[in-house]
Amino acid sequence: MSDAEPHKTDTTAGLAPLAGQLEKIAEQLGVKSVLVMRSEPDSMVVSATAGEATQQYTVGAAGRKALEDKSRVPLYCEQVVDSDSALFVRDSRNDATFAGNEDEVEFGLHNYLGLPVHDGSGKVVGTVCVLDDSAREYTDKERAQLSAFAGEVDMALCISAMPVPQLDCFSDRPTRLSRTPIHVAISDFWKARDSSHWLSSLLIMNGWI
Repeated sequence: MSDAEPHKTDTTAGLAPLAGQLEKIAEQLGVKSVLVMRSEPDSMVVSATAGEATQQYTVGAAGRKALEDKSRVPLYCEQVVDSDSALFVRDSRNDATFAGNEDEVEFGLHNYLGLPVHDGSGKVVGTVCVLDDSAREYTDKERAQLSAFAGEVDMALCISAMPVPQLDCFSDRPTRLSRTPIHVAISDFWKARDSSHWLSSLLIMNGWI
């Protein structure tokens, strides 16, 4: 177990503007963990963490993917990345695919809801997910909240990869981003970058923020 302070929200530098959103989701959904995970060829790596399980899920911690090894149980997030689609597991202990997975065995978190996140080209690069230690459902409102947050992560990744953010970061994400306004922290993030004031003004006029 890490020596990190309990319940301490943490993120990579690029996702720092979203820390408040992570905490809000953990509190409102009442889950043990809210994560943003980065997909590497052989592992899933924590990029942002909030909730009671931050000691277990620290930024930089990695879980090894099962890949083609049929003797291993795949990671929840690995499945999300591979399928580029949402995944809900009510109770992995009773699930043919995920029973005995790493999060269940090591941390007792057998409930999972996750969504893919994408870079500016639309490639799946990771996940946004919540985990809990109770076999529970998620309401449509809770699912929409997580989906909206995944859209904000998409946008943050797109913006951080460019010297000057381009409209492509926003034009292909209407499904998620039309559900809720972009968090004020993202606006602050844009304004902190050189030559991005014009973009913030444009988005404000169009109702994005």
